[in-house]
Amino acid sequence: CKTMLPTLRLPAYIEGKPVVAVERSAFVALDSTVKEIIIPDTVIRIASHAFYQCSGLKRIVIEYSDCLIDRYSFAECPELQEVIWDGVNAIDRVDKISGRQFVLLKLKL
Repeated sequence: CKTMLPTLRLPAYIEGKPVVAVERSAFVALDSTVKEIIIPDTVIRIASHAFYQCSGLKRIVIEYSDCLIDRYSFAECPELQEVIWDGVNAIDRVDKISGRQFVLLKLKL
């Protein structure tokens, strides 16, 4: 998936139907020019490895506060600095394992 935009906003609706999940491997190795991803409040689940190896990704905004985020959803995103969830930077509340592979479980802030 190639894009030249520094921010990628996922659509809330496609053909009138809500986007409710980001599936496994949906954005693997996304173009490194994408620095920020905004996930709309219609998304209730982000699957494992959905954003795997997104080397340029620095910031993720998750608009739905009860979003279920599977383990390794943002694995091997070495530049990731902010996960804005429910208006708060949750990066400090996220368990980190080696290689900056973020382990995000259902975290209610």
